[in-house]
Order: sequence, then C-alpha cells, then structure tokens
Amino acid sequence: VSYVKEKNISNISIDDGDQELVSAIKYANSKNSKVLLSGKRAVEPTRIPPDYLLKPTSEILDNNSFGLVNISADKDDFFRRYPIYYPISNDSIYHYSLGVKMALIYLGIDNYIIPGFDSNNRIINISSLQIPTYGWGNTFALNYTGPVSSSFNTFKSYPLSNVLDTKDYNIGEATYDPDFEMYEYLEDSNWMDMYIDNTNPLFPLFSVNNPFSDKIVILGPSYAESQDLHPTSFYNYEGLNYPMPGLEIHANAAQQLL
Repeated sequence: VSYVKEKNISNISIDDGDQELVSAIKYANSKNSKVLLSGKRAVEPTRIPPDYLLKPTSEILDNNSFGLVNISADKDDFFRRYPIYYPISNDSIYHYSLGVKMALIYLGIDNYIIPGFDSNNRIINISSLQIPTYGWGNTFALNYTGPVSSSFNTFKSYPLSNVLDTKDYNIGEATYDPDFEMYEYLEDSNWMDMYIDNTNPLFPLFSVNNPFSDKIVILGPSYAESQDLHPTSFYNYEGLNYPMPGLEIHANAAQQLL
C-alpha cells in the first residue's frame, strides 16, 4: 500500500490487511460478538527497563480487549502451569493472560480490579473469579481437558478454509468445463453458507447447530511450521507423541476456569 502511494500509482485496487481486519472486527461487534486480541510481554535484556508491552495497534485494538499469550514451560520444557497475569514495568495496570481474559469476558466480568491474593488459601481473586494458585506463585496448575484436538477431538476444530467457504469465496483450484463454458471448483461446498445463509437449501437443517454460536472461538495456527507446538501432560499418549498447539493450551486454561 505504501509503495502504491509513494509511486502515485492509480487504477489499481489493493486491500490493506489491517483495514480488512478492522472491518471484520467491527462487523463481529455489530453481531454482539466480543473480540479478544492477543498481546505479549516482551523482554530485551539490554533495554531499560527490560520488559515492555506489545499490543495490537490502536487502530486494530480500538475499544476491544487483548490478553497476553506468554506461557512458561517447566524445566523439562513441558507446559503444566498457566500464568494468571503479568505486571509490566512502568505500567500500573495488571495485564491478564489470554485464557484468563477469555474466561472473564465469558463470565461478564468487565471491571478488572487489581487481583487480590488470599495467602492463607493460596487463591487469587479477580472479582467473582477465584483461582487456586500453584504454590505461592502467579500461576495455576493446568488440568487438561484431554489430548490434542486434531487427533482426539477434545475441542471441536475447523480448518480456516471451511470458515471462509461461502458462495463469495472459491475454495480449491478451478477446472474449466467446456460444455457449460464455466469454471468449476470441485472442493467448493460453500460450507459456511449452510450455517449463515438463509438462501442455502441446507440452512434450515444446519443453522440450528451453528458450531460457533454462543461459543468461545479461538483463531490461530496448529501446523508444525508455526513453531508453536509444545509438550503437555498428554504429550505421551497411547504410545505416540502429540505436541499441542499453543492456542489449545489457552483453550484448556479458559475451559478449566469456566
């Protein structure tokens, strides 16, 4: 986009990814969906102070919330504990982790008071949410719902291609049919239209079972190339190894709190 502006190029239309995301978030908000974005506590040892907050740009964030995705592994690199919040230097606000923030929003807890620590019972209180801590630290022990969803369907998961697959979006490679003088997309089933488009012949059957209605939906990568697969308590399961995507660790945390 900046190149087009600098070169004063006309007669070309370019979609700005950030603007498309902003539009999508505003559309979701208009449908009474609350959008939670991700942020991160970043650390640079040579910086003073070494830690700082990485959050979405103000244009993308707007009036939406964000949660921190930082999770620390145990000494053997297994993920068994989940952080509740992070203090950040030069910042008076406590920033909650993504899984905790998901649970708070789902429970309708909007006024995030400073968490109180009940040292006698080792519980962190965030409004009406009470979280038993691991020891006297700022984490809780993860009680995983089950093994990785892609192999064992612990949580329902759907490929992004399905979610994008409406009559306005073609999935798969096109083949030309000379008899009908048209292109066919053989893998294009308009999957999402069955749930949201009342003109789809299958809408009456599928709309009542929309997989995303009244649910917490997490968008993120689960493929190995994302370098976000980690060993958990279900890593060695039924004789094989199953690393878990980071987004599913957050899902387990939120589910446990709820």
